Amino acid sequence: MTRNLRSSLNTGLNNGLRQSISGGVNGLGFFRTASLDLQFASKKTLNDRVSNSNLITFTRASSATYVDGNGIIQSATTNIPRFDHDPVTGESLGLLIEESRTNLMTYSEQLDNAVYTKTGTTVVTPNYGLAPDGTNTADKVTFGLASDRIFRNLSVTGAVTFSVYVRTVSGTTSARLQAYNATDGATTKQFTANTEWQRVSLTATLTAASTAFYPAFPLADGGELLVWGAQLEEGSFSTSYIPTTSSTVTRAADVAEITGTNFSSFYNQSEGTVFADVGPTSQSSVSAGRPFMFHNGTSSDRIGSNFAFSSAFNLFYNQGGNAPVDLGNIPGLPRDVTAAIAYKSGDYRGAHDGNLALSDSTAAVPSVNTLSLGFQGYSSAAYHNGHIKRLAYFPTRLPDATLQNITS
Repeated sequence: MTRNLRSSLNTGLNNGLRQSISGGVNGLGFFRTASLDLQFASKKTLNDRVSNSNLITFTRASSATYVDGNGIIQSATTNIPRFDHDPVTGESLGLLIEESRTNLMTYSEQLDNAVYTKTGTTVVTPNYGLAPDGTNTADKVTFGLASDRIFRNLSVTGAVTFSVYVRTVSGTTSARLQAYNATDGATTKQFTANTEWQRVSLTATLTAASTAFYPAFPLADGGELLVWGAQLEEGSFSTSYIPTTSSTVTRAADVAEITGTNFSSFYNQSEGTVFADVGPTSQSSVSAGRPFMFHNGTSSDRIGSNFAFSSAFNLFYNQGGNAPVDLGNIPGLPRDVTAAIAYKSGDYRGAHDGNLALSDSTAAVPSVNTLSLGFQGYSSAAYHNGHIKRLAYFPTRLPDATLQNITS
C-alpha cells in the first residue's frame, strides 16, 4: 500500500472509532472504515454500501423460491438472488445461498392426483384454500378414521428428507409425517397442526429402495388437514421449496463471487479484518458449510469460516498449505453467529459474539484473489445452505477491543 493510502486508512479508522461511540454497531459506527460492506438483510441488494456498486457476480441456472416480508413464498427467476425472510416473524434473513437439490415428489401441490394412494375413507378436496404462496392451491385431506392414509411409493435409498406444509381448517390436531418400508421400519415426525401454516420435515436413512411416504395424517378419527408443497430430496435436511407437476424438478445452486478488479478494489493483501453475520437454515447441519471464503482457487491459501454440523462454527486460515487454525466449537448451534477474523503477518485474531478466540503470532498472510459467498469456491462443495445477513471487510487489522465490539 502507498504511504498516502495507509495514512488515509488510519485516519478513517480513527474517525470511525470516534463516531462509533455514538453510532454503535447498528449504525455506521465502526463500519465507516470498511472498504466493503454487504448489507444483505437490511438493504436486500447485492450492492456494496461503500462503492454503491454491485461487485458480485451472481448466477443460478434455474428459478428458486424464497419467503417475502409478508411470509408469502415467491419465485425468483434464473440468476436473480433471493433475499429471504422468516415466514412467521417477517424478519429479513439476508442472502440465501443453497446447493442444488431435486424434488423427487411429482405433483407436489396436487394430492388429488392418482399418483397418491388414498386408503379407507380418505377424501382429497383440491384447491380448497390459500396456500403458502398465496394461491388457491392448498388441498384439504379428510380422514374419516385414524387408520386412513394418503401416501406415495418412491424408490430411493440413502439419507432423504421429506417435507410438507400443513395446517388445520380449524382448531388443533395431533398429526404425523412418516416414511415407511418393511426393511427400515417407520421414521415418524409427530407434530401439532393448527390454523397457521408450518413446514414439517423428517429425515430418514433408507436401505430398501421402495418406501411409502405419508404427507400427513391425524392420530384420531375424523381429522381434516390442509396439505401443500410435498417435497422429497436427497440429503439430511430440507431446503427451499421446489414446486413440481408431472416430473421432478431440480433447483440449481446459487453462485456468488467477487473476483478480478472488483476484488482488488477493496482487499488489502498485507492486513485486514473480515466481519460476518451469518446463520444456517433451521435444519441444515452439513459438514463444513462455508458462509464465506477468501481464496486463490486452491485450498493452500485461504481465509474463511464454516458451520461444522450442528455443534461448531469455525474461523480459519491457511498460508502456503499450512494447516488451518480453527476457532472451534461455540455453544447453542445451530443459530446465527456474528464473528470476525483479523489478520496481519504474525498477528491473527478471531472473535465471535463479543468473545475473543482464535489467535496466532507466527503465520504469514495468505495470497488470495477471490471472495466466494456461501460456498467453498475453489470447488463446488461445502455449500452454506443458509443466510448471510451482512459481510464487511476492513483493510486494516482492527484492534482486539474493536473485534469484540463489532461482534457483540
